[in-house]
Amino acid sequence: AHDPDLYPDHEYRYYLRFQTEARPGVLADLSRLLAEQNISIASVTQPEGVEPVNVVIVTHMARESQLRAALEAIQALPVVLAPPTSIRLEDGTP
Repeated sequence: AHDPDLYPDHEYRYYLRFQTEARPGVLADLSRLLAEQNISIASVTQPEGVEPVNVVIVTHMARESQLRAALEAIQALPVVLAPPTSIRLEDGTP
């Protein structure tokens, strides 16, 4: 394991999970904030259910520093009900 602060420009794929309100526009907000940091989405899963709704996103390769910036902005959204979960996929597969 390495200290991510020492390698902010290393690129990985990420598994991200967000607990959100069930309302229109949430997925658009999440994808917009990822896109603003040049993070591309490989897949999205959003099962139906009661709040909080789990939105799971797997990214394409992204810089660690950009992911952190996106997660900070996403966590500030009022529709995000808990701190996001992020797991680095070091082998590049989900």
